[in-house]
Amino acid sequence: MENNSNNGVIYQGKIPNRVKYCFAFGALGKDLIYGMIATFSMIYFTDIIKVAPAFIGSMFFVAKLWDAFNDLFMGMIVDNTRSRWGKFVPWLVIGTLINAFVCRRKCQPAGTPAPIYVHPKLRCPAY
Repeated sequence: MENNSNNGVIYQGKIPNRVKYCFAFGALGKDLIYGMIATFSMIYFTDIIKVAPAFIGSMFFVAKLWDAFNDLFMGMIVDNTRSRWGKFVPWLVIGTLINAFVCRRKCQPAGTPAPIYVHPKLRCPAY
């Protein structure tokens, strides 16, 4: 197995554990945020808004199913990206900026005007 990276390092055979751990810890922050939002959303929808738990579970399942297929297509797009920053860096920047904007708008105080409409029940109730 041969792996190429942007800095010209080529690994022959087994990938070092250091590289594997760096990739794992890189995804840790994203996964922790998703876990917190999913847990909060599940409790909020079922206990506060009183939506049927089966419906909410189905909604989460469909979202994960969409994510599974979307990852394949995004992988093809990333593989075909050619930029001076490499294949993946432009998509990391775009995704980070979009996520920051959405998270900020979702957890915005209720009285503050927003360029997009977010239903008050879907905003963070902590504000």
